[in-house]
Amino acid sequence: MADALPQRMKAAVYHAPHKLEVEQQPLPALGPRDVLVDVSHCGICGTDLHLVLEGMGRPRSIGGHEYSGRIVELGTEVSAWARGDRVVARPGKPPCGRCEFCRVGRTSLCATRDRLGAEAEYQGAFAEYVCVHEEQL
Repeated sequence: MADALPQRMKAAVYHAPHKLEVEQQPLPALGPRDVLVDVSHCGICGTDLHLVLEGMGRPRSIGGHEYSGRIVELGTEVSAWARGDRVVARPGKPPCGRCEFCRVGRTSLCATRDRLGAEAEYQGAFAEYVCVHEEQL
């Protein structure tokens, strides 16, 4: 029998320039093609520093987009992955596949991609768990 998941997790939440606080948060809700990853490692890169130190982040965002971990829960339509699989993921949501950049194979520049906390309430891996779309694994 699988271990029961907690209802809440610790996460480093951005509030304002130079204000990042570790808080209890609910576990992220999964969509049908999402997986829940138990974060084992997360790097801190220049983007993370800019978001926090220069105030480029959106309040209530959770940074961290360079991470690895194990899958602990699967959305109802996920079939290519299993609980216990070790994974790394690309940040944000999957590329649209339709914009000019996607059509020429430059999906990291997708016109609809998340801007890692600058345009949306990004929920990254400065947390115990992170929700990831299966296409990002």
